Amino acid sequence: MKKILRDLNVIVFFELSRMLLRKKNFNFIKFKKFLDLYNLCILDLNLNKISIREILDRFSMLNKKRNTIGDYILVKNSYNKNKC
Repeated sequence: MKKILRDLNVIVFFELSRMLLRKKNFNFIKFKKFLDLYNLCILDLNLNKISIREILDRFSMLNKKRNTIGDYILVKNSYNKNKC
C-alpha cells in the first residue's frame, strides 16, 4: 500500500463519521502526517480542498442525530495544483 500511495496517482473516496472520532487509536495529527508523507490532500465532492481544521470544525457542529459529515476524496497534491 505504501508503494502505491507513494508512486501512483491515487483517488480514494471515503466517508468521515463519528465512529472515526470514537476510535481510541485514531489521531488527527498522525492523519495529517500521513497526508504530508504521501503528498495527499482531502477534497470535498465539489473538488474544494478541505483542511484537518475544517474537518474538526464540521464534526463539532454536527447534529447529534447525524453520524457523518460527508463523503470526501483523497488525492495526490499534484492532482490539481489549483485545488491542493
